[in-house]
Amino acid sequence: MAKSSKEDAKKLIAEIEDIDRKLEELYEVLKANHTDMTSPLVDNEDFPLPNMDLYAVRTARHNINCLQNDRKKLSEEFEKIMFALHEEEKFKKLEIEPKKPKTDETAPVHRSSNKPFAKIDKVSFNSPAYIANIKPGDLIIQFGNLHADNYTKLDQLSEIVKANIDKFIKLTVIRDGHPVRLEVKPGKWDGPGVLGCLFSAVTTMNL
Repeated sequence: MAKSSKEDAKKLIAEIEDIDRKLEELYEVLKANHTDMTSPLVDNEDFPLPNMDLYAVRTARHNINCLQNDRKKLSEEFEKIMFALHEEEKFKKLEIEPKKPKTDETAPVHRSSNKPFAKIDKVSFNSPAYIANIKPGDLIIQFGNLHADNYTKLDQLSEIVKANIDKFIKLTVIRDGHPVRLEVKPGKWDGPGVLGCLFSAVTTMNL
C-alpha cells in the first residue's frame, strides 16, 4: 500500500510539473501581447487593442483557468497521499509492546485487606495517570506490591513509581463502591512528575 502511494505521489508530481510548464508557456503568450489575465482586450469603442492577437490571448486565458483548476485538484490529491504516508511512517515509529515488561510487579500480590490507604485527589489531563484511566476520588487498596497490610507511609508510593519508570504498575482502586483493576506506566510527559496525579493520605504528595 505504501509503495503504491509513493508511486502515486511521484506520478502526481510529474503531472503538476507538466501543468506548470504549460502554464509558463501560456503566460508567455500573454506577455508577448502586453497583457495579463485581467487587463482589458479592447478599447473604449470595443476595438481590439493594437498589436494584440485577440484570439491567442483569449485562448491562453481560457487554458490557464482550466489548467489552474486541474493543478488545484492534483495538489489536493498529492496532499492527501502525503498525509497518509506521514501517518503511516508515524505508526511504524510507534513503540509496539506485544507483551508487558516482566517486573517484580507481575508476581501475584496476596493482600488480606481491601482497606484503602491512599486516595487520588487530582489527575492531570493527558498524563500517564489520565491515560491509565485513573480518576480523582479513586481509593487505592493496592499499588504494585503495596497494600494496607504493608503500607506505612505515602513515600512508599513514590519509591514504587521511581523503581518502575517506563514499566507497568498494577493497581486496584475502589470506585463507586466497586474494585477496579488498572495499570499505569510512569514516564516523561508534557507535565510535571512521571504520573501526573496527586495522592493523599496523612500528607499530600505530587508524583
